[in-house]
Amino acid sequence: MQIEDLALRVQHLEAENRRLKSSARRWGLGLAALAGAAVLSSMTAVVCETVWAERFVLKDSRGRERGFITAYETGGAPQLSLLDAKGGRALTFGVDNEGRGYFEVASKNGPVRSHFNVSPEGKAGIESKEGEKPAEPKKKEGEVAALSR
Repeated sequence: MQIEDLALRVQHLEAENRRLKSSARRWGLGLAALAGAAVLSSMTAVVCETVWAERFVLKDSRGRERGFITAYETGGAPQLSLLDAKGGRALTFGVDNEGRGYFEVASKNGPVRSHFNVSPEGKAGIESKEGEKPAEPKKKEGEVAALSR
């Protein structure tokens, strides 16, 4: 009778073990589904929001101003300026009051070194530090001119 009792107990333990494994799988799947639903519900559709301002300032990790986009100081003309470590303008892109797109490169000490612009008609211009325009090279029909120093 002892062997029959042991066999019966082993049979009951195996059945209980199967029920526990099945229950654990269902709970695991249920928790995974719940976690997935929570993650999906926290994700919202990307909405393009518009921010309106006359000036945006870019600061580094130390709080120093390193660049800005403005239409304030320029009387409404858009301008993007990148600043050096000392806060001086190193590179500036913009549109002047005559509608010409331009970019300026500053010298090591700060003042504008070169000013490049393109008119609304597509005519390009370059001004040096002293404000002198270099002579335009002669070109043949159909060739693109290149300005160099």
